[in-house]
Amino acid sequence: MARAGKPLVSVVLPVHNGDKTILRAVNSILAQTLANWELVIINDGSTDQTLKLLRKINETRLVIVSLPYSGIAKALNFGLKIARGKYIARMDADDECLPDRLEKQVTFLEQYTDVGLVSSQTVHVGSSDQKGYRRHIAWTNELFSPDEIYHARFQDAPFAHPSVMFRKSLFYQYGGYSETNVPEDFELWLRWFHAGIRMQKLPEVLLKWYDPPNRLSRTHPNYTSNLFFEVKAHYFARWYTKKEVKRPIWIFGTGRTVNHRIKPLKVAGIKPEKFIDVVPKTAAHIIHYQDLPEVSERGPFLLSYVSDRKGKKEIKDFLEQRNYQEGTDFIMMA
Repeated sequence: MARAGKPLVSVVLPVHNGDKTILRAVNSILAQTLANWELVIINDGSTDQTLKLLRKINETRLVIVSLPYSGIAKALNFGLKIARGKYIARMDADDECLPDRLEKQVTFLEQYTDVGLVSSQTVHVGSSDQKGYRRHIAWTNELFSPDEIYHARFQDAPFAHPSVMFRKSLFYQYGGYSETNVPEDFELWLRWFHAGIRMQKLPEVLLKWYDPPNRLSRTHPNYTSNLFFEVKAHYFARWYTKKEVKRPIWIFGTGRTVNHRIKPLKVAGIKPEKFIDVVPKTAAHIIHYQDLPEVSERGPFLLSYVSDRKGKKEIKDFLEQRNYQEGTDFIMMA
């Protein structure tokens, strides 16, 4: 089938054995209020009815390419290479766009040319026992401005991957998804952040983010916590070594879990000087949090590896009360 005229937006959707949900995802694109789009579907070695269902859709804006199974990163990069739009909208086979998603994101990027990527709030669709994902979505839904998103970049991906739209020029300038054994979206955002790309979130729900038990982030070995901490350490080290003033690194948190999480930091060449705990200790390298020095440009730079929700909030609140500024004097790493 001949491709239609050049679109403004290319929606890139990789799918592997998605016959249970693919029509819902495609229909949500067909229902968009913005008409100038193409939907680039990369059928990544599906062995179910996915391709058969897609071939029944009569739509000139639909581009279907079948590849031998190669994984999501390679499928995404292939889709980006053949996409013709000025803007790239990500979409997954098990999610659903609201009708005005593309229109609102395009309007924003057309108006704010200093922003390279825009996402949106999402609504979680899943079983009631998936509390971890619900908490993650609630956290991402509170981050809007480029500064808020940038400061939170090392905690976790600050937006839902299928909710983003970005300028295709970023792909040419800074590269696409890593095809090595890393969480490909998280690594891409950190790489683009490191390049100075501003990212923002619209304060409204434009995507239904479905959370099935077999979601890739739950099952694929590229999404283990160890790999996330390795990627974080790599990009923190790149950011830290660029700074003119090398402040000593102090770690908020102690114990076996924290020691395990900071191993990639040491491998990246960042050696913590002290650890901060809530319990007084006699060891010279561990101090009580109440003994933190006054903030200064040559004083310690703090990294918090505490991951429990209550503890993270208490640490952040305490540091801000002591005039430590997030991104300038401390970073939440978990």
